[in-house]
Amino acid sequence: MKILAVSRYTPYVCVAAMMLAGCGGPEAQGWNAPLQSSAKLSSESFKPAAGGSFTASYTGTYKKSCKINCGIVFRGTGSGTFIHRSRLNGGFSPGISGCGGFTFKSMKHPADTFNVATAPCRFPGVGHYKVQGGTGEFASASGRGKYSIQKHSNHTFTASWMGTLNF
Repeated sequence: MKILAVSRYTPYVCVAAMMLAGCGGPEAQGWNAPLQSSAKLSSESFKPAAGGSFTASYTGTYKKSCKINCGIVFRGTGSGTFIHRSRLNGGFSPGISGCGGFTFKSMKHPADTFNVATAPCRFPGVGHYKVQGGTGEFASASGRGKYSIQKHSNHTFTASWMGTLNF
């Protein structure tokens, strides 16, 4: 009866043998053969859900506009979670149901935008917003929260946004 001698390298040899067997070994593909996937995968299939808590602050100018219904138009710049340095454009039409809306547009990636509907429209004041989609990275954006807009001299404003943004 022969006894098999076990050396301290035996576990490493076993692991190497299992790895080669699992890969088909050098005879099957060659050592320099590229790895091949049996299924084509797009980058979208691995895209994790993004977003979460959203805060933003903007400053800019406002003016009255009576093109369709008298309201207030806002234009500003600032920064927010996920959208980073960005532009804020939008307005309030107090006589219209739903009241108003704003678009947040990335300055670094202008194709990345998201839109919010606001109610009630109080300027200066506070209200609620609901995210209603967007473009680019924010094409499937959703979320909600609160906003506050303050009026300053020379037709300037500051606005802060706090809530969620999912995309």
